[in-house]
Amino acid sequence: MAKQKQKQIDRKYWEKYVYRYTMTVIEAYDGDTLVVNFDYGFKLKEGSALFRLTGIQSPELKDKGGPEAKVFLAKLCPPKSVVLVQTHFDRLEKYGRFIGVAWSTPREFDLHLNNIESKAVPPVGSVNHKMILSGHSDPWDGRNKK
Repeated sequence: MAKQKQKQIDRKYWEKYVYRYTMTVIEAYDGDTLVVNFDYGFKLKEGSALFRLTGIQSPELKDKGGPEAKVFLAKLCPPKSVVLVQTHFDRLEKYGRFIGVAWSTPREFDLHLNNIESKAVPPVGSVNHKMILSGHSDPWDGRNKK
């Protein structure tokens, strides 16, 4: 009996499943960034770090709506709360922040997993998506407002 070649699965396939962590929120930095402590598992923890919510753009704190966006994000992710994040890279972006999507409850993340093939950016049910629905953030592709 001939051996069948095992189909090689490339990294792109696995990317939607990797780079997930829990983090403890220290505070909302502004309307689209949190100050957090990451827990990488295996008893590995990170000191405080900045986590930028991808796919959204909130007003700067000095601009109209900026302070309100920060307050709303703080309500979604209050200090000492634990949230699940999925980072989009295994490295920091140019401003030294982790970047990705955050979920404030396991149920919301489970709903995301059930619709993993969805192309919604940011994913429905995520903190990122809630910021857009609330009107405190605009969709953003990293270059220009959508």
